[in-house]
Amino acid sequence: MSETRTQVEALIADILGLDQPIDWAEVLYQETPEWDSLVHMAIISELESTFDMTFTPDEIMSMTSRDEILALLGGKGIATS
Repeated sequence: MSETRTQVEALIADILGLDQPIDWAEVLYQETPEWDSLVHMAIISELESTFDMTFTPDEIMSMTSRDEILALLGGKGIATS
C-alpha cells in the first residue's frame, strides 16, 4: 500500500471518526452519515494542506469516496498505488 493511500485513509478515518476495520466501498460522501457537506470541506481542507495543493470546485465535488480522491491525486502526479 502506498504512503499516499495510507495518508488519505488515515485522514478520512480520523475526520469521520471511523473504527477499524473499514469497508472503504461503503464510505461515501452523503451516504455515510458522518460525511456531510461540512465534513466534506474539512476533508478537502486537510487534503489541500497535506498535499500542498488547491482543488477546483469541480474536483471538490468529484471527491465522493476514497477511491475518487486517490484517482484525483494520481491524476495530479501523486503516487497512489
